[in-house]
Amino acid sequence: MAAFGNKNVDDKLICGKLDKLKPAAMAQMVNSIAVYKNKICKYIPQSTPFFPVGTPSFTNAVSAIAVGIKHASKRLVAVWRLAGKNKVRLPVVNAATAKIIYPTNLSISIKKMLKVL
Repeated sequence: MAAFGNKNVDDKLICGKLDKLKPAAMAQMVNSIAVYKNKICKYIPQSTPFFPVGTPSFTNAVSAIAVGIKHASKRLVAVWRLAGKNKVRLPVVNAATAKIIYPTNLSISIKKMLKVL
C-alpha cells in the first residue's frame, strides 16, 4: 500500500485493498497520511534526497533500507527492513534531536550511541 499525490492537489491516490484492512491497519494508514501531510510534505520542495546507509538494494530482504530528505532545518529519514536484525544503525548529524514521528505505537525506539574512537 502506498500514498501518492501532489502538494497542490488535495486528492491522494491510495493503492491497495483498503476494504480488506482490519480496523487497526486502517487507523495506521490514516495516521500515516496525516503524518505525511502535516510533518513531511512541507519540506519536500526545498529538500534533496539522501541515502544514510548507501543506495538501497530492494532485492536484499535482510539489509535495512534508509532513504531521506535533507532540508535546511532538518533531515527526515524512513527506515525499514523485511527481515534480518532488529537493530539498524544510522549515521546522524545530531543524535540528541533524533525522534520517531511514525509509527509511534509499535515499540520502536531510538538508542543514541556514542562513537568510540
